[in-house]
Amino acid sequence: MSSSLLEKTRNLHENIERYELLIENEMKTEPKTTKERVLQSHRVNHYLNSSIQCSKSLINIYTDSDHSRKDELTSISGFGTDLYSSFYEKLREIKDYHRKFPNLKEERNNEPLIYTPSISFTGNEMNGKFLDLNEHYEKYINLSFNRNKSMNLDYLTFLTTYYKFQYNDINRMKCPQYKDYLESIYKYLVHFIERTQPLFELQSSITKSENEFIEKWNNNEFNPTENNENNNNNNNNNSVNSNNSNSNNINNEDDKLFCKACKKLFTSENVFNGHLKGKKHIQNEERMNNSNNNKDNKDNKDNNEKWYDKLKSRKEISMFEYKINRLSEYLLDQIESTKENVLKKQSRSYTEVVDGVTVGGDGDEEEDEEVNIDDLDVDVEVSKLKIANYPVDWSGKPIPYWVYRYLELGVEYKCEICGNQSYWGRKAYEKHFQETRHSYGMSSIGVPNTTHFHEITKIKDALELWTKIKNQTNQQQFKSDRDEEYEDESGNVMSKKNYDLLVKQGIINPNSKKQQALNALCTAYNITTDVDFDYCSIPKYIGCDPTNFTVTYLNLIGDSSNLTPLPNNTIELLPNLYQVNISNSIVWNLFDEFNTDISKLTLNNTILFPSFPEDTKSIRYLSLYDVQFSGNINSTLLLNYRVFELLYTNSSLMSDYSFTDIIKGNILICEKLYITINRFFIHNNISLCNEMTIVLGKYFDDFNLSKVPAYRGGNFTLIDVGLYNKQFLINETQTIYSTFQFTIFKNIHFNFTENGFIGFNKSLQYFHIDNCKGISDSINNLKFGLNSFSSIILSNLNLTTLPEPSFFNSFELVDLSNNKLSGSLPELPSPNDSNFKVKIVIFNGNNLTGTIPASYCYHYIYLSNNQLSGDLPMCYVCSLKSSGLRDSINGNNFSNYQSGQINNFSECTEGITFTSPAKGNNPLANLITGKNLGWNFDASLYNLNSTPDCRLFITIPNYQLSSNLQYISIDQIKKANYMAIVLFAVPNVYVSLPIEISAPTVRMMNCNFQDGQYEILCSLYGYGFVISSLAAQINLISVYLDNYNCKVTNLSSGSIICKIPSRLFEIKNYTVTVLNSYSGLSSTFQYEFRLDYGFSVSNIIPPPRRGGIVTLTGAFFSADNQTTILIGNNLCPIQFMNTSYVTCLIGPGEGPLNINITNIVPSYYFIENIFYYQDDPKQCLELSSCNNKNGGGVCNSLTGKCECSNYYQGIDCSIVSHFVSSIIPSTIDGGNTTLYGWFGNMHFNAKVMIGDNECYPIYKINSSVLTCLAPPGLGLNSINVTQNLIDYSLPNSYQYQSIKRSCPNDCTSKVNGICNQDSGYCYCFTNWYGFDCSIYVNRNNSNSPSTNTTIDPSTGATNLTNEYTQFQISIIKLIELDLNGIQVNEYSLNEQWIFYNSSNVFTFIQTIQNFTCNITYIIEEIKEKKNITFAGIDYSLDQGSIKMTVSIENYTYKSSLNTLQLQMKSSTFEIPSIENDDDCNGDVEIGNQNDQDNSLNFITIKKDDKLLSGRFINKVVSDGRPTIISTNVILKEKDSITIGMNLPHCTTKCLIDPDFSLIINPNFETKCSESNKKSWLIPVAVVVPVVGVAIIFSAAYFFYRKQIVEKGFTRKLKMVELLNKKN
Repeated sequence: MSSSLLEKTRNLHENIERYELLIENEMKTEPKTTKERVLQSHRVNHYLNSSIQCSKSLINIYTDSDHSRKDELTSISGFGTDLYSSFYEKLREIKDYHRKFPNLKEERNNEPLIYTPSISFTGNEMNGKFLDLNEHYEKYINLSFNRNKSMNLDYLTFLTTYYKFQYNDINRMKCPQYKDYLESIYKYLVHFIERTQPLFELQSSITKSENEFIEKWNNNEFNPTENNENNNNNNNNNSVNSNNSNSNNINNEDDKLFCKACKKLFTSENVFNGHLKGKKHIQNEERMNNSNNNKDNKDNKDNNEKWYDKLKSRKEISMFEYKINRLSEYLLDQIESTKENVLKKQSRSYTEVVDGVTVGGDGDEEEDEEVNIDDLDVDVEVSKLKIANYPVDWSGKPIPYWVYRYLELGVEYKCEICGNQSYWGRKAYEKHFQETRHSYGMSSIGVPNTTHFHEITKIKDALELWTKIKNQTNQQQFKSDRDEEYEDESGNVMSKKNYDLLVKQGIINPNSKKQQALNALCTAYNITTDVDFDYCSIPKYIGCDPTNFTVTYLNLIGDSSNLTPLPNNTIELLPNLYQVNISNSIVWNLFDEFNTDISKLTLNNTILFPSFPEDTKSIRYLSLYDVQFSGNINSTLLLNYRVFELLYTNSSLMSDYSFTDIIKGNILICEKLYITINRFFIHNNISLCNEMTIVLGKYFDDFNLSKVPAYRGGNFTLIDVGLYNKQFLINETQTIYSTFQFTIFKNIHFNFTENGFIGFNKSLQYFHIDNCKGISDSINNLKFGLNSFSSIILSNLNLTTLPEPSFFNSFELVDLSNNKLSGSLPELPSPNDSNFKVKIVIFNGNNLTGTIPASYCYHYIYLSNNQLSGDLPMCYVCSLKSSGLRDSINGNNFSNYQSGQINNFSECTEGITFTSPAKGNNPLANLITGKNLGWNFDASLYNLNSTPDCRLFITIPNYQLSSNLQYISIDQIKKANYMAIVLFAVPNVYVSLPIEISAPTVRMMNCNFQDGQYEILCSLYGYGFVISSLAAQINLISVYLDNYNCKVTNLSSGSIICKIPSRLFEIKNYTVTVLNSYSGLSSTFQYEFRLDYGFSVSNIIPPPRRGGIVTLTGAFFSADNQTTILIGNNLCPIQFMNTSYVTCLIGPGEGPLNINITNIVPSYYFIENIFYYQDDPKQCLELSSCNNKNGGGVCNSLTGKCECSNYYQGIDCSIVSHFVSSIIPSTIDGGNTTLYGWFGNMHFNAKVMIGDNECYPIYKINSSVLTCLAPPGLGLNSINVTQNLIDYSLPNSYQYQSIKRSCPNDCTSKVNGICNQDSGYCYCFTNWYGFDCSIYVNRNNSNSPSTNTTIDPSTGATNLTNEYTQFQISIIKLIELDLNGIQVNEYSLNEQWIFYNSSNVFTFIQTIQNFTCNITYIIEEIKEKKNITFAGIDYSLDQGSIKMTVSIENYTYKSSLNTLQLQMKSSTFEIPSIENDDDCNGDVEIGNQNDQDNSLNFITIKKDDKLLSGRFINKVVSDGRPTIISTNVILKEKDSITIGMNLPHCTTKCLIDPDFSLIINPNFETKCSESNKKSWLIPVAVVVPVVGVAIIFSAAYFFYRKQIVEKGFTRKLKMVELLNKKN
């Protein structure tokens, strides 16, 4: 049967799984021998390779390059009538196949895939355990260079050294058989690894070795030399081929024993001397001399060819040696095993070899012969014995025979449990009982390997002993049926087994009393069960515990017309009850029957006899509905209840009861207290109750609200449900002392006399009067202490008069709904008013008229069902899509809104705007103001959704939002372009919300000494520290106290912990600077570091080693006459002391020493190793003062050496270190040249070289100016100044001035621009741009894409973004170069800037070199066209340009011969966007053009037909004078170019002037599907003068954005961005 492609696919998948199963089975088996391990590795390797082949076949099938799989699937699927025909055709083929082969068996196992490897090893290899190098050993000792040494090289030594090659020995390479030897041993090692370690990645290891060798060969690490027996001929290496400088170039002709005439090499000097006298040699020598002159060239060529042949041969030999060495490293274990085996074999005696006695064995343990030792006589000599596996000692030699007999090593012990394993000697036999083999055998027969079975070796004996032990143990184990005891009703004690038998026989009934009780209850309440005595089957009345079927719940419902008596003595027989409900019943002494488990009791329409109980036991939840009882209720019982309810539906059921006794002691804590009272009860302690409701009872006569218990909790309600239905008399001032959140009076008919008033002793939250009578119809005349509440609800009170507007200023919520108020709406306060407090006002269901005031926009106002009219305010119109807002105004007659309208609302003409930004990087919520921001009426619809998520929430309707941006990183804010898009669900519009990053703000700071006086720990609390997506946030915050760097150790969004490792810290006011280098913002404030007690030393002035006065400055607040100072172990007597400094007298000594200041008061100061004596001052040269008067240097009294300034050098700083800072060059015809710089006052043999020509004569030379006559010349040259035998060179610094300079491309044409032949720059006419004026720009094109220019303070980069293309210009580093152009110092300039802003000028400052060198970076926006002059060159800047300035000042050079290089980088990249399909505008193109003097003049970066052009003026203002510099390309990549501007030796200030501009090509297409656009404009021009250098101590941030974009296009971009983020 032809297998289909799908069947083949299935089969391949199956085979892969089967191979994986085979590999898994192999890995489960641990090989015990070397042979098994090798075979297993080969099997696993075979399965892996087979699985890989199956996978490759599957890949080919799924790739379906010939569409065979697709065709087969198509044929199987079928179409129309072929749907079934194809299926039956396949079925017929299968049946025909099985008819031909009816005896086929289904293949279900892995046997056909099992692989049996066949690997051959030699006898010496012992299945891969040892190496067999005997054949290679024979080859090696027969090599020519080893013939004299072979007698000293045995096989064991060969195994140790065969892979350790001397690469500096060339003699081995002269032997032609040496390469064959190496090749044979290399092949053997490869073959051996393939046989023993098939899973090892051999080929990759060989490839790695070859690559390592080639790298070392190219680095000349293999340098063979002549090497005789004494290895003393290394001097021959000096004679090498003159045509080859390679370190491996060794020529045999340079050998002393080499005959050039006969071209033979001799190994013996005597033979060589005899050869020189031979006739043949003399003839060859004459022939060589005659033809030497004619064949020099040919001979040289032949020699070179021979040389390269030899070099190639040596390389191959060295590569073989290197690979053999690496392969042998992988086989070190086998090599060591082979050496041990050879050593054992060599330890055999002649008799042992002849007799075939094996000493120690040569193979694996499993292949050793079995030990057969006969009983031997002690007197028999060992040499005559034939003992198999005779033991050897550590050196491989046989042990003495007496030791053999003493240890009984000839006695065999067999253990059947271990599989009849033999153990030789008593010691090995006893030891094996604790070994793994014996433990495994014991576990196999199910017997534990304990000491009981020591000396037991027979399986039968072990099993018999284990059975006996188990029988003894069973007698001592606990058995429940035997040892567990039970007691019947009569008190008879018996075992569990007997008790169960009596229960089964019916003699004992364990549940008889419970059953009797349940029977009585079921009978009384007419409860029936489906099965006799199965009470748990009626959960409506009886609830059971499902685990043990005990009764836990009763619900007893009696006859309502004829109350049912509860059977006595029944509840107490059910001990597991926890809840009881009894209705329509009569109960006697019910609580006396309760056990301690009942916690919930409910009585409904029940009569309690004889009276209300004095003790309700364990009940915590007691509910009494219409319960009749006599007597009073003890108030103390309330302490027991979590819930207590006493309610009546009919006054006739009530009795005139009271709550007696005053509750004392414990605090009442309840969840709910809902009671009907006739008079108030008193509780002395303030208690807690979530809900307390007091219902006026039928007999209520206590009208003193001051008796209301002083409770704290949720709600307090005083209500008349109709039981009392009389007037509540208030004839005096009554104060309620409870502090509930809600105080409610409901359905009360008050009767206030003239002096009647209800007050409250504390400020409360809510006061609610509902449906009460007997109060005034005017709010102003209400006799309630309303001012005690923040919110009041006065509903259904028939109020008719509106309160004054000032009334609303005292409350947050005012509810006057469902009254009879009339008139116009009162004005409410606005957010800017000082009395703005009320948030919610409810006027629903009144008779109010007029219009809605504008001030209502800032509150939640409910005005439904009134008679309002006129136009709704615009804030309402903008939010009419909110159903909650519409509900609040329905039922009125507005002109621009009909009650019940759900669509087609009036237009929101004013729109939604924000008037303040959100604050980022701030863990605190901040407030944002705006206009028409809406309400949040719809609880189900969250009105605000922003991207990024600012967590906005309306705090003041239509005016103010709260935001929390602590979960938004600075990265996200930057990525969002400092703007959040806010979606207002009502009215479904998007509004832009600007985001500002908060500067670090410290609200509290505290610093203290830690670890004695070793460091200062400071804690700063505030916000704006750092929240970003970077992992290392702790490195983004810097804290400085003056010049102290407080290293941050812990950081959170609201706190900083930092340490100053200073042991001498001054007590004073510090200027604290906190810098967030990621946001670029910083803050500065003053902090006073104080010390209230104790001592603190800020400075130590020690004496010389001979001793003297010690001065300590700092703070000494605890100083008195008891203060002592110890320096080391010596007392330093105090000479003077006040609170700021101390002096004491110390004798001679050596440092470092501890300082310990103490007094009787427990305040001390102690620091280890802080005191050092001053060295006695050293004098410099006796006759020199280090040329100090001329500024040469100063004398270091510690070292006794002069420290010279950059202007002098030498041991006494008297030699001038001259340099050139600026140059005024001559023209190409030559002429006067002036050099400015430093030349000193001594000018011995002064000489100036311009290129290769001397500038002579020197007309003038002084300390700062040198003038000479330059010869004619062209282009850019280096200048060299020599005087006083010292050279100074300034590369590429002298530019001959052309009389007329040419411009790039001659400015294209006279229509485009005109060439300035003095500077070589083009001045372009209107609308023409580019360094050659070749690009036409239409400034009036309104469809042009705009450019956003942003300045990143963290990197100092300027980003020019045009649609989806971004160009970036940045200053990346400042490098100091020595005289040879080698870098000696580097400063990265792309971070840690400090920011200052003044109008349209933005300044960044950075400092380096320990706050001595300043770098100032200024960005200026050009408001109007501006003319600029720089270094004698005039140019203009158009309106809208960005001018950048960088100043490098006071740079300290490591040498006066060094110069600077400033590197700038220009790059471009594409901003990902769903609308960016701009592939038609081309890839990135980067170009650069040099001027006529071969100095870099222009760079261009083109992307998407947008061109960034940069121009570099080859002049610099150095120390106030213009001079020539060179500019060159440092690195040119696919999308960026880095250039270096080589500055002279500027001592005070340098100034250079490149400029950049961004131009869009006229052929630019915004989308590939559109037609080409014509005449785009220059979006922005950027000019970058670089001036100078500054200190890094903080960073700043500024974001500048200029945008000229159509409003519709902006809205479209933001909508797309928002939708993407939501999806």
